[in-house]
Amino acid sequence: MSLHIIGGKFQNRKLKTAKNLQLRPTMSMLREAVFNICQNYIENARFLDLFAGSGAMGMEAISRGASYAVCVEKDNQCIRVIEQNISMLQIEDQMHAIKGNVFKILKNLDGSFDIIYIDPPYELYEEQEKKIFDLLQELTDKNLLNAKASVFLEGPYTKSKLVKPYDFPAYAQMSARKVGKSILYEYQFLK
Repeated sequence: MSLHIIGGKFQNRKLKTAKNLQLRPTMSMLREAVFNICQNYIENARFLDLFAGSGAMGMEAISRGASYAVCVEKDNQCIRVIEQNISMLQIEDQMHAIKGNVFKILKNLDGSFDIIYIDPPYELYEEQEKKIFDLLQELTDKNLLNAKASVFLEGPYTKSKLVKPYDFPAYAQMSARKVGKSILYEYQFLK
């Protein structure tokens, strides 16, 4: 599979990818949609990519002007590839990868972020939807969101059943859009 940066200072740079067949990298048109939405506030932003997979979202954020990015991923092979790409792009001072389960890592994560991208395995939507709700709560409880932070949540889209948006008091849903076989929700943190 070929994966490359689609915009910014590293535009068209190819990224290494893991040979993990279960990996579902965020499609380039979905990455483009996210960064079109946040283009006016990506400059100097702190970016958090949860369930990072290839890490392409974090690298795209750095390429487009984010000051710092963190990728959280539990797969060993994916973490090695993310670290290789960080080294290849020479952005070690701007980005790092954390290996571990997202739900456990958040409890110990320091700092706060302006943009958070959440792309959990699609099975979580069908089997453990409450975990995603808990994840949004954890972001709030741990003060990981800066004022008016943007939170993007990617999920599966089916014609028969649109994944219901989360009604969560700390967030305002800004948009929901279908992109290929996915749906992208955009929220803004209200504090």
